[in-house]
Amino acid sequence: MLTRNERMADVMNRPGVYGIYTLEQALSFFTGFDAAAELAYFRGFEEWLARNGGPGPNIAWPSQAAQVVAARLSGGTDEISEFFAVVREFLAEVRQLTLPPPPPPSRFLQESRTERGRAR
Repeated sequence: MLTRNERMADVMNRPGVYGIYTLEQALSFFTGFDAAAELAYFRGFEEWLARNGGPGPNIAWPSQAAQVVAARLSGGTDEISEFFAVVREFLAEVRQLTLPPPPPPSRFLQESRTERGRAR
């Protein structure tokens, strides 16, 4: 059985295995992950997001995270990768926890994400 940290790293390294193909799905999954961890895994994330470009600590972290991700997106980065980068920054700074870096996405995953984006 994986620890919470191992599961978090696995989700970020293989999001498609967990049914995560959009930012909304990632936010929903991580909200549920936090609830299963008795709201302790992302404790302080709202305040951290507010200090790092979010609109303010009185807004739920999924909404803040979406806004931070949108503001940080650059030409070659997708929303999910950017969200995972934000989560990694938070965990490293606040929790002193470093998860293994994600491997480069497979060609199949990139094509799958592109196809899903066109279907909208």
